[in-house]
Amino acid sequence: MDFHSTRRNVFYTQTDEDAGFAAGFTQDWMARSAQKIDTQSYPFERAQRHNSDLPTSKNYMHTRYNIPAITYEVGDETDRGAIDTSAAIFAQEMMYILTEDL
Repeated sequence: MDFHSTRRNVFYTQTDEDAGFAAGFTQDWMARSAQKIDTQSYPFERAQRHNSDLPTSKNYMHTRYNIPAITYEVGDETDRGAIDTSAAIFAQEMMYILTEDL
């Protein structure tokens, strides 16, 4: 997971076809989180991208370890309370998914 800020709340991910190890993780994580987040106060999108030759941490981690790698961008003007609330939900849902198979 690589964190940045930009003009909007967006998650840059691999495409579903390029998922590699842990296929379905990103789709499940986004869907489960979206069910609990107030998207009026924290609208977000998932932007699927094929890996490119650009030297980014997302591309490196996915190519090197064949794992889901995500760039988590938060909007510069997004309400800070909405960021806090949504970040907690994203973190909880990620941990639920990662521990379900234990």
